[in-house]
Amino acid sequence: CLRKNAAERWPDAAEAVAALLALAPGAPAPGLRTAPMPESKLTVAAAPASAAAASPADAALPPSCTPPPSVPTEALRSPAMVVSKEVRTSSGARWRLPAVPRWGYVAAAAVAVAGLVGWLSVRGAAARAAEQGCLLGDADVGAAERAARCERACDTGSPAGCAKLGDLHDQGIGGPRDEARALQLYSRACGVVLPAAGEAGTAADTEMGRWTKEIDAEGCGGSCAGEACASLGRYFQEGRGGLARNEGAATALFKRACQEGAGAASPRRGTAGCVGLGQQRERAGEHDAARSYYRAACDGGVAAGCVSLGRLLERGGPGAERDDKGARALYRRACDDGEQGGCVRLGHMVEQGRGGWVADERAAVAIYERACAGGEQRGCVALGHAQLGGRGGLPRDAVRAAELFVRACDAGSLAGCAELGALYARGQGGLERDEKRAFALSQRACDGGEMRGCANLGGMYLSGAAGLSKDDKEARRLLERACRGGDGGGCLRLARLGGDAGSKADPELVAVVGQACEEGEQGACVGLGDMIETGRDGAKQPDVARAAELYRRACEAGTVRGCTNLANLAYQGLGGLEKSPERSFSLNEQACRGGDGVGCARLGLLYALGQGTAKDLRRAAELHRAACVDPEEPTPEMKERCAWLAELVAADAAGR
Repeated sequence: CLRKNAAERWPDAAEAVAALLALAPGAPAPGLRTAPMPESKLTVAAAPASAAAASPADAALPPSCTPPPSVPTEALRSPAMVVSKEVRTSSGARWRLPAVPRWGYVAAAAVAVAGLVGWLSVRGAAARAAEQGCLLGDADVGAAERAARCERACDTGSPAGCAKLGDLHDQGIGGPRDEARALQLYSRACGVVLPAAGEAGTAADTEMGRWTKEIDAEGCGGSCAGEACASLGRYFQEGRGGLARNEGAATALFKRACQEGAGAASPRRGTAGCVGLGQQRERAGEHDAARSYYRAACDGGVAAGCVSLGRLLERGGPGAERDDKGARALYRRACDDGEQGGCVRLGHMVEQGRGGWVADERAAVAIYERACAGGEQRGCVALGHAQLGGRGGLPRDAVRAAELFVRACDAGSLAGCAELGALYARGQGGLERDEKRAFALSQRACDGGEMRGCANLGGMYLSGAAGLSKDDKEARRLLERACRGGDGGGCLRLARLGGDAGSKADPELVAVVGQACEEGEQGACVGLGDMIETGRDGAKQPDVARAAELYRRACEAGTVRGCTNLANLAYQGLGGLEKSPERSFSLNEQACRGGDGVGCARLGLLYALGQGTAKDLRRAAELHRAACVDPEEPTPEMKERCAWLAELVAADAAGR
């Protein structure tokens, strides 16, 4: 109540009472009187009917709980003062304060305050009930009713209710998606007033800087929902809701809602913002600091922090071994707490058979469907990938995949926009080929920190797509960013940037890919293995055994291109591996199930030749259609495999 900064104080007494009552769940707080108050000696003077009409809220209260008038503060300024004046309440009713000595007035004021507390306790209970109806919800309650409950909770002054309502508007649940409304709700729940927008280079920049410093110095007080501050920070980070992208403002908001590093004298802070700070540190390559922030969030009950921490355990990297089982436990904990992002990561592990799971594509698809239905757009993206590849019992359906990517992108998922951009670039899923649209979607995703979008852009600059001039320097910059940020496709493209087999890659490029591999990015390890196998890493002699080990580790970690490359070595008996068409078949099948086109083409060749499995030209033809009709990455290797497969299938059809 005594915070100097108004944003840190409770906005009204109802929330102050509610916070006090929360200290003693299930029972009235000590000292609070919830029984009807004795009748006050204050008398009401006659007032016009229109002015004295009770508000709907007051009409619903019993007579003994009718709120008394406000007490003028000047009445207590002089010990000997005797007060006799008339005051007008906000409803227009006039209240006459009788002339009483100082101590008699104080006693009357105490009675009035006690009556106010009793009334507020009723209002506080109603507010808490509305908040619980919003936050906890019921399984059989529809999205529209959930939104209505959150609207009521927000209207009663619940920051958590406003934050949840903002999430619903942000995701388009219970109504049309509305980023502008979500922004207003996040600002209200965070307890901040956004600075006025203005042109760059004007006083607006100065105002924004001042505002950022103030937010950076403040904690998230009792009238603040930390999760709303974190969401507001992401809006600044991604430039959403009409805001200009501002990393400094995002950092300040994340700090406002993160207790990491807060000293004893610092304002009380939450843990929701620690996830955002951890992501910033992770992008900067500071994995130890990122782990610290994620751990603080996870230990503080923020399920998204557990998901991010699990992802780091999954990747491994400097100073930390890979720990799939630990990651699985964190994902399951988050999923059980209702964090659908944790469910999606858990689904990936189930699909790939990692962390102690037995690979089960159908079970994984069921998890993705549940997450997508629950509003987690990455679940929709994962479901789209499964639909695109025909995995988990789903039919191969690029049109349905495109619908899922559109839904995710429209709901603000940058991952969905990046995948949609890739479909527009290829003209798949019933979409007309539109490279400019693909560029715009990928640019949006990349600017918002989605590395798949950066990898798409890098590929466009390499090929000169969308009317761009070929620019190897810009392509390398984008692919390096994608690779360092954990996008395996970016690492693979970056590794191939050095030229054809036998040519030496730029030492700086080799160093970037190698560093990403050391930090646990398995796609980078595959790229590094490819460089080593083809003699482009600068070494005098190719070290195929080392390449095989890199492929094996990546394959076991779920990076399917590692399985494909390892299958090729097993087929030839290179890199210290025993020559085994059977093992090659098994590895290519694993890669193909995971969506790798090269693996599917090679699997089709094995079916066509009857090597490692029984000859099955029907299956070979199916794999040719799946892998070779407008492949995602038509590399020279892919074109060669598809040409062989087409020749074998055509020869059989002609009876040769």
